[in-house]
Amino acid sequence: MRLVLAAALLVLALPAAAQGTVASASFPAGLYQPGSPAPPNARLLFDDGAFEMSVDFQVIASGQYAATPGHLVLMFEADDETCARQGAKTGIYTWSETDGVVSLAVVDDACEGRAQALSSASLTRIEPEGSE
Repeated sequence: MRLVLAAALLVLALPAAAQGTVASASFPAGLYQPGSPAPPNARLLFDDGAFEMSVDFQVIASGQYAATPGHLVLMFEADDETCARQGAKTGIYTWSETDGVVSLAVVDDACEGRAQALSSASLTRIEPEGSE
């Protein structure tokens, strides 16, 4: 069932990602700070279909994202060695947003550490997209 859902979401999301029109489907772009247990200096940036994860201003993962209402597909270009060895280049999550706080829940991600990190802490938007 998970593989069918993942394939369906990718089919819906990837054509839009290729055209650079993805991003939203109402997903709130911007700079986010994850709550505990993430380090206080961790950040996630979602901007115009691209994302970066950083700690101490060092990018630790990046790639493209696509969203459908309630689902987020992360397609990683650069990833830590553990996830790369696992062949985990795509993560699929459900998402919800309330008052600038985004919560993710893993649907399918072969990288257990990344799945745990992204789904264990709420993401608080600290800077909306385009406010630089």
